[in-house]
Amino acid sequence: MPKNLKKISLFVLLIIFSSLPAIRFWPKENILNGYSFSRAVFDRNGKLLRLTPAKDEQFRLFVPLSKMPESLKTGTLLYEDKYFYFHPGFNPAALIKGFWTSIVKKSRPVGASTITMQLARMIYRIDSSSVPGKIQQMLAAIWIEMRYGKNDILEAYLNIAPYGYNIEGAGAASIIYFSKKAETLSILESLSLCVIPQNPNFRKLSDEERKGKTEKARKMLFQKWIKRHPEDADKSGYFDMPLQTKKPSDLPFEAPHFVNKIISENEDSVINTALDLQLQKTIEQRIKYYVSRNESKGINNACAVLVNYKTMETEAYIGSAGFFDDSIEGQVNGCAAYRSPGSTLKPLIYAIALDKGLIHPMTLLKDTPKHYGIYAPENSDNDFMGPVFAAHALTQSRNIPAIDLLVKSGADNFLNILKKAGVKNIKDADYYGSSLAIGGFEISMEKIAEIYAMFANRGILKDLKFVKFPRGKETYVLSPEAAFLALEMLKDNKSPQGEIKAAAGFKEFEIYWKTGTSYAFRDAWSAGVFGDYVLIVWSGKFNNEGRRSFTARTSAAPLFFEIIKSVKGEKKHIAKEQDSSGLNITEIDVCSVSGDLPSQYCKNTIKTRFIPGKSPINVCDVHRPVYIDKKTGLRMPYNIPEKTNTAVYEFWNSEILEIFKMAGVAHRVPPRYMPDVEIGRTAAYGNPPVIILPTQNIIYTLRAQSFEDEQIPFKADSDSDAKTIFWFLDNKYIGKSRPGTVLTSKTESGDYTVKAVDDLGRASQAKLKVEIIGK
Repeated sequence: MPKNLKKISLFVLLIIFSSLPAIRFWPKENILNGYSFSRAVFDRNGKLLRLTPAKDEQFRLFVPLSKMPESLKTGTLLYEDKYFYFHPGFNPAALIKGFWTSIVKKSRPVGASTITMQLARMIYRIDSSSVPGKIQQMLAAIWIEMRYGKNDILEAYLNIAPYGYNIEGAGAASIIYFSKKAETLSILESLSLCVIPQNPNFRKLSDEERKGKTEKARKMLFQKWIKRHPEDADKSGYFDMPLQTKKPSDLPFEAPHFVNKIISENEDSVINTALDLQLQKTIEQRIKYYVSRNESKGINNACAVLVNYKTMETEAYIGSAGFFDDSIEGQVNGCAAYRSPGSTLKPLIYAIALDKGLIHPMTLLKDTPKHYGIYAPENSDNDFMGPVFAAHALTQSRNIPAIDLLVKSGADNFLNILKKAGVKNIKDADYYGSSLAIGGFEISMEKIAEIYAMFANRGILKDLKFVKFPRGKETYVLSPEAAFLALEMLKDNKSPQGEIKAAAGFKEFEIYWKTGTSYAFRDAWSAGVFGDYVLIVWSGKFNNEGRRSFTARTSAAPLFFEIIKSVKGEKKHIAKEQDSSGLNITEIDVCSVSGDLPSQYCKNTIKTRFIPGKSPINVCDVHRPVYIDKKTGLRMPYNIPEKTNTAVYEFWNSEILEIFKMAGVAHRVPPRYMPDVEIGRTAAYGNPPVIILPTQNIIYTLRAQSFEDEQIPFKADSDSDAKTIFWFLDNKYIGKSRPGTVLTSKTESGDYTVKAVDDLGRASQAKLKVEIIGK
């Protein structure tokens, strides 16, 4: 060979070898960059919920090499390419042997492809059935070996190798054939997979006709295995046993709404969720049975969310009564849909009122007719209860007390908590007005669950967790004491049949729950806390059709309790009640009639819980002494022991007295004062009138065209001993009315001071602004 040619050859070789490190470490894309992969979703216990096909309809699940068992990696190399870690991408000896046997002797075909060559054929789509194709395959394998490490190549191969049917990769194969993740494969299962890629069409594990050939190949591989791992020789008996396998058509399709949500919000190929599949199936069956049982009542759909509030993990998530039922639009996810909650979030109003010191659980509220501007809300039963304790007003879902507390505590405080919970499309308080208290906005079941979990978590608002491990944000929104008491107030809510829950089969633990029915009977809700769980149940129709059967107590509540019974059956231990340890809460005696601290005139008391330094401290004003002249039986303003007797009366305002009268409840009223008693003495005893109309903080706007016909209403409430209210505008007398009735009067535009004086001399005043438009 000429000297120059030798030099040139050496120079070329030097360039090639010196460039190898640069080729290896030059920036490169992932070796499987052109492939799409399946998504595998598992429940909290590792049970498969769904395996989705990749974009090309192949089941191909990426699993890192580090998570593949040694038996799978070593078995594959023993069967396919035992010199994998030593050759440069092709095996010269195997190629010569294959060429001699297949081409020269024309005997049976002998495979000579290494794992790298097989990978090159798959990723570059090479037809290797011809000599030029085989050369192209070899060159591509050399290129891959120059660019990637051996472990990268083996990892890529094990993730796209064919395993029969439309299964590619050991990750998908292990899930489909054995219903388990690749890292948990046994030796028998691993070696069974190892023999498939060499002939995937004839070695499908679930193919009964060709099972014998597959088992024979597996046994041959096991003999090679025990030469390297003699410690496994005692496992040979397993290889004579039948192997239970499944096929792609057996793949589960569990918790469809939940899995759809998880896949849309998570990019991981393997997702380990918080869902408990056993609980999910139990509640799904409960819902289906309940719906079929009540179909004649028009109930054909329901949803439920079950959350462990301590971990915030969503353990059951049923988005409809039937995912594949088009008649109910079953593929709509009712758990994520925004709908009116009705009265479901009234506990939040009471919690804010508790936190602001407006009430304690036994504070007496008024359930009486009331105007908020031009709006006069009613209760669902079109009736009023009169005086009602806060806890009872909440559990009996009275609208007027809730609206009144919302106004007093500030609607912005309510809305701010909804915003912190991530409720979408929340507008300003003025947009909603008092309708906020009765569901005049939209919210999802997921967000209602977060708010009820906040009560159980002592005022800390936390995000729901759908997958395991990551921790969501936490926001302090209420004091621990207010959150605890709001939940406690729900404890004595009655079951749908009217019994207290303890008498309805739930003696072991407390249930803190509330119902809600939306406008026009479109949605029926039950929401509550028991043990470590928050449960939200909805019943209705996704098309917003309203039916009178969709009342919460008759539609959602029975299902709510049936689901709790099912959960109780699955969980062996459920905590009895909420724990108040460490909270600034004390138990006190209050008047059994007024709910205030008892005075010397209160005969009976009851217990209530109280937040020291925050809950309202008022002494009972309902029970008052009345001094009665012994001779005339008339009332005196003061006590003269030798001339008067002392009797205790209940003093209710005129609104409540009217409720008593409508209900047929007789109520003792104090006698009138002696004729010679000066009005100045009577004015000092009792409460002044409460001006109800005109409504404060609004402008009364009158139209000029109809000014002569338009009048301003005046209405005041008073103690039961007052008979007449006298009205004044800027000290000008405009008329009189009985307590609780309306006086109307024409009024010019301007700013006025309204004064109401009762016939005992007690007075109060308010502001009035009138504007006339269209002059």
